[in-house]
Amino acid sequence: MQKYQFFAGVDVSKDTLDICLLNQEGEVIAESRIDNKPSLIRKQIKLMASAYGIPPGQTLFCLEQTGVYTTQMLETLLKMGIDSWLENPVQIKNTLGFVRGKNDKVDAMRIAKYAWRFADLARIWKPRPENLELLRELVRLRKTLIRNLKALSVRAQEKTPFLSPKVKSGLRGLSEASIKAMKKEIAEIERRMENLVASDEGMNKNARFLRSIPGIGQIVAASMIAETGNFEDFKDPRKFACHCGVVPF
Repeated sequence: MQKYQFFAGVDVSKDTLDICLLNQEGEVIAESRIDNKPSLIRKQIKLMASAYGIPPGQTLFCLEQTGVYTTQMLETLLKMGIDSWLENPVQIKNTLGFVRGKNDKVDAMRIAKYAWRFADLARIWKPRPENLELLRELVRLRKTLIRNLKALSVRAQEKTPFLSPKVKSGLRGLSEASIKAMKKEIAEIERRMENLVASDEGMNKNARFLRSIPGIGQIVAASMIAETGNFEDFKDPRKFACHCGVVPF
């Protein structure tokens, strides 16, 4: 017997949420757009439950992983006791194949169809531990700083030799302070990452396993732990290899 009677797909953006609701036969019974605010999310869910006679706990909400913009929807659903499924956008796209049309309304329907077809494979979302969430944000901030550091450094190294003396004189010293500051911040982030992993028993255990592999050090180990939810997000090693981009296809 199927656990859910209704399936909702949610296309998430910074400001709005497009919601498509399907019945047990996979038919669209409601579509709506609301602002991405907890109060309006609660109101809309209650309206749908009242309008279509949805019993508590009988709807599965599915969202694509789009970063922090999903947070308010996921936390509101959790507080209301409603199951939510946060899925990789590539997984949804590859499973459904080619579908004509591309807009927020169509995307919400695609996500709802995916939830309806594969509800038995749903991994119900649970909030990450705060230490793990902090580690992920540190890892991503470090990546951003390194990207910016490379952009400044490469520009200085590649363009400066071809500039006239007057232009060189006008630019002298402008990037050095920024480069120095970014290097300092990156070092501080790495220190915090190392301390955070060492202070958490579960993360530290997996980090030690990872560092036993030749070529993997503190930063790579911490990054892998952060991006995989301390290896809770991947149950299949082949999917993890695909996620890392290390498979030959």
